[in-house]
Amino acid sequence: MMFSKATLISVLLAAAASVNGHMHMSNPPALGASENKFTAAVDVNIDAPLASDGSDFPCRGHLNLIGTAAGASVADYTAGSTQSITVAGGARHNGGSCQVSLSEDGGSSWKVMKTFIGDCPAAGAPLGFTVPAEAKSGEAILAWSWFNQVGNREMYMNCAAVTISGGGSGLSALPDMFVANAGNGCTSNAEGTGDLEIPNPGEDVERKSTKSSPPVGSCASGGSPAPPADDSSSADAPTATAPAETATEPSPTSVVPTFIIPTPEPTIPADSPTAPVETAPAETAPAATNTFNDGLYRPTGGAKTFDDGLYHPKATAAPTRVAYRFRA
Repeated sequence: MMFSKATLISVLLAAAASVNGHMHMSNPPALGASENKFTAAVDVNIDAPLASDGSDFPCRGHLNLIGTAAGASVADYTAGSTQSITVAGGARHNGGSCQVSLSEDGGSSWKVMKTFIGDCPAAGAPLGFTVPAEAKSGEAILAWSWFNQVGNREMYMNCAAVTISGGGSGLSALPDMFVANAGNGCTSNAEGTGDLEIPNPGEDVERKSTKSSPPVGSCASGGSPAPPADDSSSADAPTATAPAETATEPSPTSVVPTFIIPTPEPTIPADSPTAPVETAPAETAPAATNTFNDGLYRPTGGAKTFDDGLYHPKATAAPTRVAYRFRA
């Protein structure tokens, strides 16, 4: 039997991939897989992880096959039914964590139907899941994603075109598929720390892990690699600045000078006979009392003073009154 050079090269590449390969979804057959009867060009690296820069996310770059003959539906699912997928390959990397997701919008978003923490993929065992009853009827894309426990920090992903019947309003309420190691600033947990603890795994979780740890870096709870944050709105928006508090200096106390008005002495004409002086008994001044001047203006002791608000002991004395009588 004669083989062309191109055929021999393809066979050798496929053999190398099977020896050095990892894992891929074989049932339902993935886009570009040799098991898929609609595949026109076999992806000989179907077992390989996604590129670390995310350039072939999602589906190893085979999403463009949807809508073509090579992307025809390979499985029919009824909403609410129990289904399973099979993963083939020889390098399990001690398992890890997986998700089975569904896209209802041609691959723009991926909603998690089931999450497996630990021992995924299991050796020779299918991964069972339930198609949510609310899944939309029509064409959809099924995805299997995997984060290996041992080895380089990688993300594996294969996709298959499927058809849903008897569905509902859609899966918008379900969490997004988790993405890491795909140029999005998020890395799965360090090797040696167990299985990846996938954040926001959804309600249907199968856990076989005895040790797990969360991802590292700027990790969203799920979904495609997050776009850079748009800072333009915050950059252009005026910043509200609280008015600076002005320290209020205490107003200086106005000092009112103290004026003492003397009592004039009576003048007696020289030719007038001296009249006997009748002196009124002197009033006894009250004892000195300690008072606290309260800063109010008031006359005190015959002198008008302005209290300065300080504490002073003061003696309040009554003025002496003198009465004079004159004879003609």
